[in-house]
Amino acid sequence: MSKIMYANYAGIKNEQHIPDAVAQSDLKNGFLVVKGLNDKGQHTATLPSNADECKGELWFVWNTITTPELDSDSDFTIKAGDFARIFKFKPDYPVNVTKDLIAGDVAIGKYLVADDADFGKLKVVDDATDYAVALVVTEPLITAQSKCYLCDVIA
Repeated sequence: MSKIMYANYAGIKNEQHIPDAVAQSDLKNGFLVVKGLNDKGQHTATLPSNADECKGELWFVWNTITTPELDSDSDFTIKAGDFARIFKFKPDYPVNVTKDLIAGDVAIGKYLVADDADFGKLKVVDDATDYAVALVVTEPLITAQSKCYLCDVIA
């Protein structure tokens, strides 16, 4: 169950999001996306397509789960053309990130940045100075569904 979401009430209360960004490809909750506009003036959510976009301003997908009791991966998929809720990463508002979105060995103090080999996901790096959005791992957490990490947002 992929997920990036605010770790506390302050993040949820002060969120900045777009509830109707049109998905340009199939997306999953937790994927990193680039916000854009289509020719009709609608917001769009597009997976980063190159290393430069991975280093730019990114948002994350967090759609409402309609059947949480089923715990089904299909419930976390937003089909191309459907609306995706995308949220802005905000400094000082920590997020929880599930392990399935991360490539590499995660450790406290490491940085998570957009993965330019697996677009939409994260990778572990030692230095994130070239990235507009980076997460620093502060604590590993165990939940009923999976292992996740508490991260501070650096933007």
